[in-house]
Amino acid sequence: MTPKKAIRDVPASVRQHLLNLAREQQLRFEAVLQRFAVERFLYRLSASDEVDRYTLKGAALLRMWTGHELRPTRDIDFLACGDRDEAAIRAGLRDICGVSCLQDGVVFDPATIAITSIRIDQPNGGLRVHIRGSLGRVRLTVPIDIGFGDVLTLGRREDDYPTLLDLPAPRLWTYPRETMVAEKFHAMASLGDANSRVKDLWDVACLARRFAFDGDTLRTAIEEAFRHRGTSLAGGRPTALLPAYYDEHESPARGQRWRELRRQIASDIDGPDRLEDAGDDLRRFLGPVCDSLIEKRPFTHAWPAGGPWLPTEQVRAVGEGGD
Repeated sequence: MTPKKAIRDVPASVRQHLLNLAREQQLRFEAVLQRFAVERFLYRLSASDEVDRYTLKGAALLRMWTGHELRPTRDIDFLACGDRDEAAIRAGLRDICGVSCLQDGVVFDPATIAITSIRIDQPNGGLRVHIRGSLGRVRLTVPIDIGFGDVLTLGRREDDYPTLLDLPAPRLWTYPRETMVAEKFHAMASLGDANSRVKDLWDVACLARRFAFDGDTLRTAIEEAFRHRGTSLAGGRPTALLPAYYDEHESPARGQRWRELRRQIASDIDGPDRLEDAGDDLRRFLGPVCDSLIEKRPFTHAWPAGGPWLPTEQVRAVGEGGD
């Protein structure tokens, strides 16, 4: 058998494969390149001694869980273990950049690591990182947000991250879905009318449409997210679970941000079309859990993908073939 010839120009070959993929799937090539840059950085993290320091969160998880680009994103979000030690973080990022993967043709330059402080008004703050790289003559940039101090009550999970091409896949520590929902709900509740992050509304609604949730587990995640941040639900349902919050006549700016987000998302992605639809989804999904916390009672229900909440025994009986 004739041995396979080695590819002389790996970056050019990879770039062509990505271009072909973009054409086949009718995607913007720039967006595919950015996804590839994120994926290959995550692979280097997974192959480094730094892998246990970081837990993946944010929009990259939506892609991993669903296999689709539920909304456009350029960056990576991590929760980091340990103290907010910028020197240690920088040294670890240098090590990650130094991991080689000859098959993908990507090089990350540790000399380009730029770190700035973010969320300085919060106790643990955070760091924003930019790292530059290249795929041959194509320039790449990976933005990274690193948070500290959050408690993963439900632990973390180890998962494989999907690859665009036939290349070694990252295997990473990730947030549980319940924890992602809990943190996004806390952001909605604590910011109230000041919340401009309509992407959180979209993310939670999309998760509720696609995945099953155990009510008690989600209740625990939300309770701990609020307790850890010193926030209470004693005053009743937060503004983000009231119909007026999703009324575009009462909140025209939020409605405009929603429409802008929706225009960036492929029309074949299943998600709420209107801001009002997102409100309906979120009240159905989060409202009963929130009420159980306000009333300090258990929540022994289960959410099949798309809902509604049902008594756990009923869902179990259906799953076992009962009536």
